[in-house]
Amino acid sequence: MDSRLISFVVPVYNEADSIEQLVEEIRQVVDRNKLRIQIVFVDDGSTDRSWDKICALAEQDR
Repeated sequence: MDSRLISFVVPVYNEADSIEQLVEEIRQVVDRNKLRIQIVFVDDGSTDRSWDKICALAEQDR
């Protein structure tokens, strides 16, 4: 495993329908390449359920 930490900074605005797919695609690449990552979502005042989805994904990764 690579010891470096790669950070993905993802701006979000009303992306509730696509956040889970994005995270799954990132995880596939990470798993295949044995990388250490963090994903930082920056929610710019979404009016949909983007923040709820981000929080749920964070809970799954604990």
